[in-house]
Amino acid sequence: DHSACVFVSAICGVVWIGKEDGLFRSTPTGLETVVSGLNVRSLTSDRDGNLWVGTNGDGLYRFKPRLVRMFTADDGLPNSPMMTAIVAHDGTLWTGANCGGISHFDGTRFQTLGVKDGLLNDCAYALAEDANHDIWVGTYGGGAFRYHEGHFTQYSTAQGMGHERVTGILASKDGSMWFG
Repeated sequence: DHSACVFVSAICGVVWIGKEDGLFRSTPTGLETVVSGLNVRSLTSDRDGNLWVGTNGDGLYRFKPRLVRMFTADDGLPNSPMMTAIVAHDGTLWTGANCGGISHFDGTRFQTLGVKDGLLNDCAYALAEDANHDIWVGTYGGGAFRYHEGHFTQYSTAQGMGHERVTGILASKDGSMWFG
C-alpha cells in the first residue's frame, strides 16, 4: 500500500514533499500545493537546481526555476510510471520505470536499457550509484542489478539476496551497498 508513502527532498533551500495526492513545497506559513493530484513516486535534483519528479502514470517532470517540462514516451521514456530517479556523479539523470527498464537522459532524449540489454527484470523501483560510479537497479521481482561498463550483473536470492523485490538502495560511504 503506497497510500502512506511520502517523498521528501531539500533542494536549493526549499523542502519539497511528494505524495500520491500531489507535490507540495514547505513555506514559513505551511505547505503550499504546487501540483495537486500528481501521484509522486520520487524526487531528486540535478546540479542546476532543477527538481525532477517521477510519477505513477504521468511521466517525469522537470521543474526549473519558473519553468516546468513534462517528459513522456515522445522523449524516449519507456512508459509513464516513473518509480525512481537519481543524478549521477557526472550530473546526468537516470530514471527507473515500472516495467520499462532504466533510462539515461542525454540532455535531449532518454536512452532506455531493458531486457534486450541484459536487465533481466525491467521493473525498476530503485536506483543508486556506488563509489565506482556503477549504477545499481532495484527491481520488483528480479533482485538487484549492477550496471558496469555496459553490462548488467544480477544479484537475486540465488546470490544471497533476502528477497527478489528491491525497492530501496543506498550506497554507504564505506563502499558497501544496502538493499531494502
